[in-house]
Amino acid sequence: MRYLKLAGGILLCAMATSGNLWAAQWQELGIDATSTYAQWYRPDTVPAEEAAPLVIFLHGAGSTPEAWMPLLQDHAETAGFVLALPKSISDFGWGVGRDHETLRHLIAELSQETSIERRRVSLAGHSSGGAFAYVAALGGRLRIASVFALAAPFRTVLEVADTTHTPTLRLYYGTEDPNYRILPPLGDMLDRLAVTWQVEIAPGFGHSSWPATTLGDGFHFLLQYELTGPCEPSPHRLCLLDGRFAVELSWSDHQGNHGVGSRVEQQTTDSGLLWFFGQANWELLVKVLDGCGVNGHYWVFAAAATDVEYELRVTDLATGLEASYLNSLGQAASAVNDTGAFASCP
Repeated sequence: MRYLKLAGGILLCAMATSGNLWAAQWQELGIDATSTYAQWYRPDTVPAEEAAPLVIFLHGAGSTPEAWMPLLQDHAETAGFVLALPKSISDFGWGVGRDHETLRHLIAELSQETSIERRRVSLAGHSSGGAFAYVAALGGRLRIASVFALAAPFRTVLEVADTTHTPTLRLYYGTEDPNYRILPPLGDMLDRLAVTWQVEIAPGFGHSSWPATTLGDGFHFLLQYELTGPCEPSPHRLCLLDGRFAVELSWSDHQGNHGVGSRVEQQTTDSGLLWFFGQANWELLVKVLDGCGVNGHYWVFAAAATDVEYELRVTDLATGLEASYLNSLGQAASAVNDTGAFASCP
């Protein structure tokens, strides 16, 4: 293992091999949809059956998940959260290509591997990873509770995508970091977007160094926040069963275009329709039914007439639990008949 000493601050570790103490305690998750992967860790301090908060940490340009594993593991143990470290598609950092898809699939697939408190999913990152964290949370298609960004460069966000929840941000800059000079315009943008934010400024520290308390304080900040409800309908969100369940969808077509499902105005209490490409071309019907009196679950049924890639996400806003249904590009969509979707009655 190779150590890079950071003046007056933390040690950032670069791992020579995966056959060491840290790697043995982590698991690798392949993200086939974008041909990348993530390392993830569930702390021993959280019982296996207990839903835990999830923090997704994004490395900077030229770095890897493995470089951050030994630095962040103890924080996950101490604070009690599942930690996921995805690899960017490009070595140039985050925001190139389908990185939004990586995060979307990571959350969906990791939810199948371990118990996650979906209402408390947060993003953090260093450098380009920190910038992409606030871009994805504010302007992307992810519902994220909060963001912690270290030494992030400036990236423009024109508007907050989710009008029902605006994540709270914590920023960190050392005064010797060249990115420190972008703090005024970044703060102006966040104020314009009506984002609640705070910043730690450390005199004498650079781009990859910080006081020993910075990471712990940052993760403590993240865990204070959760997604809010109840559901408020929007052009891209269905609200079913009196606003308890939010239904959203994102898609990718054969030409590499990406988008989100749009709500058809006509709907019932438990059923709704979504269109992808045109208002007159309805693509998907989804139902959320109260099966509590039958098997103690809420049920999800869906049927689509398409072969584009999509992810249908149904969130129980009373508990933060999420059910996700994926269809691969080029595959005729199969019907969803999930009578065990949410064990969250009543």
